[in-house]
Amino acid sequence: MPDHDIQLIVTRVASEYPQLQISQLKVSHPADDAGLWFITGPDGFEIQIESSTGDFPFLMESSAHSERHNIGDIDATLAAIARELAIWERRQPHDPAG
Repeated sequence: MPDHDIQLIVTRVASEYPQLQISQLKVSHPADDAGLWFITGPDGFEIQIESSTGDFPFLMESSAHSERHNIGDIDATLAAIARELAIWERRQPHDPAG
């Protein structure tokens, strides 16, 4: 079993959304809070997940809109990622040739 809830999210997102990249904030000093993860994708899509412990609850926000959400479990997190990605994709211009 993973040590922290964020590890479940990283594993599931990598499996279910191979087009998305996940990275953790790189800090300069060990005392700094590295509890921020970025999920990025095509055309500037980004979700930020914040938790100083790496465990639920997470604070989530995305580039799809200005709302922030508190997320309390794995299923809600994955559903929110899918919803944010769908909102972002609907707002992107479509290539008429594609």
